[in-house]
Amino acid sequence: MVQVRVSVLGPNFPFTRLLLVDASGRARISLQTDLFSLSDLDTLETALAVPLSQIDDPVAPRALNRRYPGAAPFVLVHRFGAMFVVALLALMIVGFLVPAPSG
Repeated sequence: MVQVRVSVLGPNFPFTRLLLVDASGRARISLQTDLFSLSDLDTLETALAVPLSQIDDPVAPRALNRRYPGAAPFVLVHRFGAMFVVALLALMIVGFLVPAPSG
């Protein structure tokens, strides 16, 4: 298991993920630790009985995927493009819903 802080919008906005990594170095399970209590995480660590390592510095999602393939989801790796697409779709929907001025 590897505990890593992923910097979403820069090093001041990280969130922590717990990765279960197989022998080849690929992340098989990626859990956002903010959604679990500390006792749940301790129980998980005890039940799996695998060593826990930690990456101290925040890591960008793309760099995390290079280090542990499959660790960060596609939307997180391409977060700025995804935000652009969502904003564009929202503008298109608003454009269709707002009536054109009848002048």
